[in-house]
Amino acid sequence: MSDKKEARAPRKPWSRKKKLWLLGGLPVGLIALPAAAAVLFAALAPISGSGQTGDFTASFTGTATVDASTMTVQPSGNATVTSGALKLPSVQMFPGERFTVAAQVTVPSGKYGYVTGIQMPGLPSGYVVKLNGGCGNKVTSSMPANVSFIVTAPATQTPGVSWTLDKSAGVMVTPLNSADATVPQATCDPYTAP
Repeated sequence: MSDKKEARAPRKPWSRKKKLWLLGGLPVGLIALPAAAAVLFAALAPISGSGQTGDFTASFTGTATVDASTMTVQPSGNATVTSGALKLPSVQMFPGERFTVAAQVTVPSGKYGYVTGIQMPGLPSGYVVKLNGGCGNKVTSSMPANVSFIVTAPATQTPGVSWTLDKSAGVMVTPLNSADATVPQATCDPYTAP
């Protein structure tokens, strides 16, 4: 046997990527471990309390009217108020036509509010509803707010589409904490059916 040792090729230094791979991402672990420990040792400042959800409703009162004088086909009947709900007559609207509804909104005794908008989900796509009277009006049980709104069909629409208003359609009334409360500025943006 010979005393000669096999000659080995010089070793390349390890790349940083290879070192991290071999160490199982140890530097990342060394950073994440103290962060996880900090979360485990966080203190909690307790909160306690109780309450109840508010009960606030609004409804229509008195009589309501529909002005459809500019429509091609006049509705059969008028708007009615029954058990606090406003029921519109069946209407047939052609592109660009509109009708106006006038009614009164009230709240239960001992409650106070103001008119903040209108929404009418269920209308055909593109129809626009706008409060043209009553936006920001204060509402009490002894002083209902007069409101009026205009429903306008878009300039183009699919003919023969039937529609029914959703149960969430209505004039929006926001509560106030007292009869003497100052009514905030209301914007009452128009509602456009999606």
